Amino acid sequence: MKIHIVFAEVILAFLVAMGLRAMIVKNEKAPVSPSFLNEQKMKSMIFCSPDWNVLDEDSLAMAIGPLPGWGTYNWKISSKSDSAQFYFNQGINMYYAFHIIEAMASFKKAQTFDDTEPMIYWAQALAYGPNINDLEYNAAPEAANAAMKAVTLSKNLSPKEKALIDAMAVRYSKDTSISRASLDEAYTRAMEAASKSINDADVHALFADAIMLQHPWRYWKANGEPESWTPELIGILEKVLAMQPAHPGANHYYIHATEASPTPQRALASADRLGVMMPGVSHMVHMPSHVYIRSGHYEKGIAVNETAVKAYDKYLELYPDVVNKLDIYLIHNLHMQAACAMLRPNYAYALKSGELARKSFDSSFLSLPAPVGNFAQYVYVTPQLVKLRFGKWADLAAEPAIPENYVYAHLLDSWARGMAAAASGNKKDAEKYLAALRKSLKHPDLEVVMGPFNAPKSSGLVAEKLLEGMMSEKFGKIDEAVDLYKQARVLEDSLIYTEPRDWLIPSRHYLANSLIKTERYK
Repeated sequence: MKIHIVFAEVILAFLVAMGLRAMIVKNEKAPVSPSFLNEQKMKSMIFCSPDWNVLDEDSLAMAIGPLPGWGTYNWKISSKSDSAQFYFNQGINMYYAFHIIEAMASFKKAQTFDDTEPMIYWAQALAYGPNINDLEYNAAPEAANAAMKAVTLSKNLSPKEKALIDAMAVRYSKDTSISRASLDEAYTRAMEAASKSINDADVHALFADAIMLQHPWRYWKANGEPESWTPELIGILEKVLAMQPAHPGANHYYIHATEASPTPQRALASADRLGVMMPGVSHMVHMPSHVYIRSGHYEKGIAVNETAVKAYDKYLELYPDVVNKLDIYLIHNLHMQAACAMLRPNYAYALKSGELARKSFDSSFLSLPAPVGNFAQYVYVTPQLVKLRFGKWADLAAEPAIPENYVYAHLLDSWARGMAAAASGNKKDAEKYLAALRKSLKHPDLEVVMGPFNAPKSSGLVAEKLLEGMMSEKFGKIDEAVDLYKQARVLEDSLIYTEPRDWLIPSRHYLANSLIKTERYK
């Protein structure tokens, strides 16, 4: 695996030299400064859903060919072109895998072999849609065009195809006064009607997809109770898995729907299937680790992410445009690999993974505006968090200090150094780093929400209570420490679930240790 750390200007020069600029910026008049390209790229990298208002899907389609390892799942359409059918199948498998770049490129490629097949345009409209990881979503004009093209070409359709095309027709509108929420609700209700009238695995899976898109990452409350829409979502996915255990979308979505629940292990069967079903698709190989990290199978979590990185590198070799759009499947895999190793525990491996995660993106991303820069900074400090997790205080102190202008990274770095100082009995330095942490907490950048996830300030408040607790514990106030650790636990539990967690150092470890010290065993 090659890790490239380059400045934004070098990236831009390389893209222009390789003729890739047209693939990145659809409108030649759009700003193409290095910072603009970096921000657009990082948004796509973090949130898995490309911005089709910026990217040129036709150029991507020209570049794509057959990709290995996406399995054998087949969705038969009426096209008489074997090539159109092949690329439709490749595309729908990629859509189910959240590899949206490859999905759209495949659907566009299918169109070049048969431009009269309505399901190909339906599939393009599907890929133009939102994703549960979106930072922000604005439908490209081509989305409504593709949906209407599918309607225009509709004739002699099967009930399944008619229901799907009719549902897609209400998902987009050229009337900008209609809210995205209203369109999403209309689409979900149309897919619900389709699911009730047609007993088909894909129809059911796409109804589940629609529910998830309406409520991204909001399937379980912090107290372990399901949200009101979650039982229906779970029921639909379990129905699909009973009908077709190897359905790629249902297995993927089932992990997402259950991973934050009190019983994530119910998705172990899906986790064990995915990597076998789609061994070349990085995100599907990685996805089992969302179950493994929640059910104590840390070694398996490490192993699948190693394989996922190799799958990413293979696609990068075959289809270089992937790296220019969705580096998330490298960054995320390495970040999750480190998280699993931190819990295993495996210090050397966790540190290696953390350092690779740090090096997996351009360091200039650290300076991008919030929330994009916040995410980059969070990944960047992974080595410090690993060293703290394993009590490597001297190694932690040897890390170069992170400047204040990287607000979130500086906060986490101050926290880690404060914990090291307190653990080493250095009260003066601990107080200094606590003051630095509190100063960073006041910065408005930390209040910027990360899409459907947490604002960094929420994690920063956990850090503050843990450092206060550590200082109380080490400097003779153990009862006060217990109370502060309990406060940290409450704050941590209130965080919106994601993996890797927005807080990687469990407060319960500190609380449990303090309870043992005070002989509070119940």
